[in-house]
Amino acid sequence: MAIQRAGLDGETTIRIVLTDGEPRSIQGGNPTATELFLTALNAALPEERDPAGIALVTTEEDSSRFRTWHLVVGGGAVLLAYVGYVAWVGGTYGVPHAFLTTVSILGTLFGLLCTNAAVSNFLDRVTGSVPENGSRLSTASGGTA
Repeated sequence: MAIQRAGLDGETTIRIVLTDGEPRSIQGGNPTATELFLTALNAALPEERDPAGIALVTTEEDSSRFRTWHLVVGGGAVLLAYVGYVAWVGGTYGVPHAFLTTVSILGTLFGLLCTNAAVSNFLDRVTGSVPENGSRLSTASGGTA
């Protein structure tokens, strides 16, 4: 069964009519939340509804593992820890060592980028998302470059 139509039935009740013609009621507690739920429900329903109810409503979940705030907070924490480390090196061993510690981060970042590229390439080949000949380029005629 699928939802044929949905509407308000009072301030906090949503009346849903299924494709079998049987009305159902959903009780809500807050008029604003009830109205927002009804709006979201109607937005998820297809424009042309199948009276037989064979068309399904599908939703897509966000597949990204990290949100922007994860990256900002994580990056800020790593940066703060590194600045603290450089300050400790400068206080313990002197300013020249702190400068060398600051410059050495470039080599570390380069190594991390190379490692990331190698692991990404390996995972692409293991999961089969790269053609068997290994070429990522293709011509307009469908052949490889």
